[in-house]
Amino acid sequence: MKLSCPQCSAENMVEIPDEFVHCEFCKSSLYIDIDGITVVYSFTPIVEAQQLGMYLKRDFEKTGFNEAIKVQRSAPLYFPFWRVEGCDKLERACSHFPGEHIGIPPGEKVFFDHDVALEKNIEVLSIDAQPGTAKKRTLYYVPFFQVSIIFNRKNYTFFVDAVTGAVSGDPIPYFSVDATFKLFLMFMAIFLILLVINSVFDNMLMVIPLCLATMAVVYRLSLTRLEKKKIK
Repeated sequence: MKLSCPQCSAENMVEIPDEFVHCEFCKSSLYIDIDGITVVYSFTPIVEAQQLGMYLKRDFEKTGFNEAIKVQRSAPLYFPFWRVEGCDKLERACSHFPGEHIGIPPGEKVFFDHDVALEKNIEVLSIDAQPGTAKKRTLYYVPFFQVSIIFNRKNYTFFVDAVTGAVSGDPIPYFSVDATFKLFLMFMAIFLILLVINSVFDNMLMVIPLCLATMAVVYRLSLTRLEKKKIK
């Protein structure tokens, strides 16, 4: 079977084309799907595994989080992204990535080698999303670390860009000392109001359920509001 390289236009003969092939002439890495053939690029990683805690802490501190964290597990992987012609961002090609776009990393651009990644036991995530436009596109595999940390006995997963150190992932609900103090003042105010109600009605059988119900409602509303001020 003949394949024309989109990089150098040379004709390559392949017997059974895989998803990833290499041009015999310009050595480009190529990806083949039902929409055609595209050159595949990657970036040289800069971030090292022992630096992950630093990058996570730096990102968390942007919104006031200053608790101690410890990386439980980390593993390198490659996320696929599309770059559509004329676009200055990369569009995700894998639905497992927590976000629609990322900026184009400023690192050194290199041809992606799928076989070498597998030999190094680096997970290469499959493509399951196509760009929202039919324009000319290029495929990029960006190196990331999948990082697990435990906070308040719960496990949270983040993805750290191995080129820029940018952190992506689900938020960690966090209550700062200031938020907790405001919640305490709110409960004290409700308690004083209920004491006034008790002095008026002088019926504990009515006041106690009313007190518990009111506190439960206020706590739920306050908790929801505080969780919106989450730490990423």
